[in-house]
Amino acid sequence: MPRITPMTKHKIMCGSPAPINERFDFSNCTFLGGLSDQPFTAFFIWEKFFMQYKDSIKRFIEFGCDQGNTSVYFALWCHQMGADYTGFDKRVAAVYANSPVKRLIKLKSHMRLGNGFKKAKEVQALIKQPGRTVIFTDCIDKPWEFQKFAPMLKKGDILAIHDWDRAIFDEWVQDTMDAIKPYSLLFEKERIKLKTLTRFFLKQ
Repeated sequence: MPRITPMTKHKIMCGSPAPINERFDFSNCTFLGGLSDQPFTAFFIWEKFFMQYKDSIKRFIEFGCDQGNTSVYFALWCHQMGADYTGFDKRVAAVYANSPVKRLIKLKSHMRLGNGFKKAKEVQALIKQPGRTVIFTDCIDKPWEFQKFAPMLKKGDILAIHDWDRAIFDEWVQDTMDAIKPYSLLFEKERIKLKTLTRFFLKQ
């Protein structure tokens, strides 16, 4: 959970106008007791995202699920929306059944072994299906993931890339960004203000 230092505690008590991400000393947060690879400010943006698009999302695809704790969050939202959740990871799928909540939602049954390098054709087939597809990718090679999956998007689909401005930069993938126009960036002001690292591309 986020740790509050004496200095940030003083700022909070004094009503400091500092952004919330500057008030807490943290790396990752937890979701339902499982450590996530996301700061808690990222969930603020994801909540805004799902509330805005919950009526149109038909499938959610996640790459790079780590221990599957953030996957629980995504899978629960998909259950709430009536959408399909599919997670891809190169690790043994047993890790996705190692907690009561994962077993409750049968997370393991929604996981597929393999990363984006091996599953690109399978993902393309999912994207071609009717309705809005959302892809969230957090594997190792972010530039490759963007260059591979962004051109697959159909109108209305959304690609969310983690670690933007840390493991992937505009200048590294500018050719792909130009090729997929028109698109719009979602929640760009929020992600910059909160210093979160997930960037959302909506194909228009």
